[in-house]
Amino acid sequence: MHTKKSTKLAQAFWAAAFSLTMAFSAPVEAASKRPEHGESTPKAFMVMDPYTQTVYSHNNPKKIWITASLNKAMTLHLLFDHMRNNDENMDATLVISDKAVRYLKGYSASLLHAKAGDVLTYDQAARAIIAKSAGDVSYAIAEHVSGSHDAFVKRMNETAKSWGMHKTIFADASGFAKRPSRYKPRAYSTSTACDMAIMMTKIMGAHPSLYSNYFSATDYEHNGKTHQGNGLFTDFYDHAEGQKTGYLNASRNNLVATARMGEWQLIGVSLGTYWRRDSFVHMADHFNAAFNDLKNDAAPSATHRKFYETCPTPNA
Repeated sequence: MHTKKSTKLAQAFWAAAFSLTMAFSAPVEAASKRPEHGESTPKAFMVMDPYTQTVYSHNNPKKIWITASLNKAMTLHLLFDHMRNNDENMDATLVISDKAVRYLKGYSASLLHAKAGDVLTYDQAARAIIAKSAGDVSYAIAEHVSGSHDAFVKRMNETAKSWGMHKTIFADASGFAKRPSRYKPRAYSTSTACDMAIMMTKIMGAHPSLYSNYFSATDYEHNGKTHQGNGLFTDFYDHAEGQKTGYLNASRNNLVATARMGEWQLIGVSLGTYWRRDSFVHMADHFNAAFNDLKNDAAPSATHRKFYETCPTPNA
């Protein structure tokens, strides 16, 4: 039987325990305090010339990191492949299935909020992927291209392996990393700056015009209205040619981007920056530094290495 006295003793015990917990946890919280705006930097980073394979700057390029929505770049590439292989154009259509609607419904994912039965042209789907990062559209593309989401993810991984992306594992088409079931951990997709640079090089090489037209998208269409995308590197940096952002709490801000100045083109990969603007500033600064080296015809320095030296293959 519980008495008032025993209740008071219990309350006193838990109050003391809480005080001790706070006392010991306070230093830990202080040590892990989030960085101020302007102070966060990538966990892994690279800027390279895809043609000469010169790496102009890098940091931890082989560090394995959660990709988040960078997956959607591969998803879009496979849609482009599908279109070419079936002699279609960007006016061809796909249908949003009920599975595509339900897959991320109720999650804090970026969605177009399409309805089952909605029909999108490839053009609309591609713009929604880049400018909106629409997870429901990613799922619909997967079903359209491969018949099922699982079959599409298998194809993503087969493509990555064939490209030499040996440290990449794609778990889904969108990168949201949904739990397989209630009590299982989230199935994160992972990669490295090295592998993401390979991916961007391959996408641009396979579909140069489509890459230029769609990875630069800053708006998308839904329900007959045109909407502007938010937080895009192409709106931030004058020389940006294309981009895909990614974000999860576990990954923080990721970015793959290309920039062009005259005849020169660069690829940049940034993984794990706490603040998005810091990711953009860091990328722009390193693009500018590389372009300056190219303009000045600077002699190769210790930081100007070939890609195979910075990112050796497993057998090298």
